[in-house]
Amino acid sequence: MTRFLPLALSWGIGYWPKEGVQASKGPKNRRHRKPLRALKTNDRILSAMLKIKLVRTGKRNAPTYRVVVQESKSKLTGSVVQGIGYLVPKENRKHETKIDKKLYQEWIKKGAVPTESVVLLVEGKYKYKKYSPKDKEDKGKNDQDTVKEEGVKEEAELTESKNGEN
Repeated sequence: MTRFLPLALSWGIGYWPKEGVQASKGPKNRRHRKPLRALKTNDRILSAMLKIKLVRTGKRNAPTYRVVVQESKSKLTGSVVQGIGYLVPKENRKHETKIDKKLYQEWIKKGAVPTESVVLLVEGKYKYKKYSPKDKEDKGKNDQDTVKEEGVKEEAELTESKNGEN
């Protein structure tokens, strides 16, 4: 009867592990580590720079936005430190907004930096601009038309200047 030996031992390398001792699994895979979280101590956040920004949610062609406090380098869909409010933009009407001003001021005191759109939203001056891409064909035609018009204007100016000299 042959006795089973680990492959490494049959080649003459390695060791036979002692009974009850598990072999080490090697270094942990660093790629799958969780991102560093902000450390909370005495109501202060010790981490990277914090931003107060709008995060888009909602359906396609019907966006809604959340006003959140996040680390500046985290993904928009990533972890949120705290939610402050929301915005439901309307194109021709007044937006539906709710922002907790007390929380907003607290986070600014703690060092969070609001984005331009959030500042305008809190001041009540925010205007929603619906995104509408221009067709490539129309854009190309318009560019050619403007170039032709500029050429015609230049020619007209040259003929006027020649007429004025004569």
